[in-house]
Amino acid sequence: MLNLAKIKEMAGIFGKGMLLHMAPSLTGGVINDYFHEWKVDEVGIAAAVKNNRCLWEKLTDDQWEHLSQAAETIGGLDFLTPELVIDSIKKDFPGVASQFVNWPAAGEWLGHQLDLMRQELSTR
Repeated sequence: MLNLAKIKEMAGIFGKGMLLHMAPSLTGGVINDYFHEWKVDEVGIAAAVKNNRCLWEKLTDDQWEHLSQAAETIGGLDFLTPELVIDSIKKDFPGVASQFVNWPAAGEWLGHQLDLMRQELSTR
């Protein structure tokens, strides 16, 4: 005899595991989409790094809410590293990815921007 409660419990565990497994690639895709939306380029990133401008200033309240809900669902964004961002954008934004890899200040800035995102999301 099937135990419906047990099946639902196992499906929830399986679904959560799948979500955790897929979270890095999904998050990388979202960041890549934001870069497209914001028309990020090498000149803009160089200016942002030099002026220590926040990468996330263009996020709308709805986007922040979406990110906050996603982070809560998967238990945080600790997996979101500069390497993940670089890997996610390198095909569509090779010059920007190269800046993050080859310009130490840009790589440090990117890491700091990810820390700022996590801090902001922890207060929402």
